[in-house]
Amino acid sequence: MTRVCGSAKALSDVWRGTNRAGAGHSDTTLPAGWYKFNKYGKKLANYPVTNSYCGSTYPVFMSGLHAAEGSCKYQTIYQINSRTNLYWRGGNIYECHCNNGAFIY
Repeated sequence: MTRVCGSAKALSDVWRGTNRAGAGHSDTTLPAGWYKFNKYGKKLANYPVTNSYCGSTYPVFMSGLHAAEGSCKYQTIYQINSRTNLYWRGGNIYECHCNNGAFIY
């Protein structure tokens, strides 16, 4: 896990925070690989985020507790369509909680 944690690409965009209003951004063009957040909470939200926050019209959130330090686990994620449709589309993501405290996806 140390090698994977050390090679994760940093996502440092200011628009990524759950408290950052704005839309129009998407991660669909990011190449496959491991990523970590370098701003704000430094991990994927595990609660529904308001539409047009995190830089996306339809933000994504993780539905489970974060992985324990030194471990990895599959997580279910959902994309929000509206304030009343929090579970519009779902998928899975792999989350690791590195020994240095970083969360990578």
